[in-house]
Amino acid sequence: MAERMIVIGGDAAGMSAASQARRRRRDRSDLEIVAFERGNFTSYSACGIPYWVSGLVEDRDELISRDPRTFRDEFGIEVRTRHEVTAIDLDRREVIARDLDGGGEVRAGFDTLVYATGASPVQPEWARDDVSGVFGVQTLDDGAALIGWLEREPRPRHAVVVGGGYVGVEMAEALVQRGLKVQLVEQADQP
Repeated sequence: MAERMIVIGGDAAGMSAASQARRRRRDRSDLEIVAFERGNFTSYSACGIPYWVSGLVEDRDELISRDPRTFRDEFGIEVRTRHEVTAIDLDRREVIARDLDGGGEVRAGFDTLVYATGASPVQPEWARDDVSGVFGVQTLDDGAALIGWLEREPRPRHAVVVGGGYVGVEMAEALVQRGLKVQLVEQADQP
């Protein structure tokens, strides 16, 4: 019986780990690899989202390195997008995931577990409610939501970017390129 590796998180770190495991054990009957990704996309450049927002990158797909079909067909890695892992049972060696589109619960056993979900932005309490115009910039879905909001009528004229790291500074520049007046807020002494 083949060993099973479960990867939680289908972006750069998770899919790199899955690909590296496949390269080391090419016999697909020897190692089954299943990746769970909460979003719609795998292996994309999150750092490129500001360039997409600004228009320097014209199409979202330019930011995607490999899609789930490529992982399946070329690498023998099954990717389950729109599946959010809600629990890990270490005693039973299984993950429990919720199918975000079809509903229901999926359980999958593992021999090896890779947890690569990335960071979550810190949101102030007031932004946790359904507040219009507040966006994270972590996933391609976040970028699409922001672009959709920027293109609505009446067009936004002002923006505040919270965080002066690379993505924050690049996002501030992207919003200036789109014609907004932008204020960048950073907790540290300098961005």
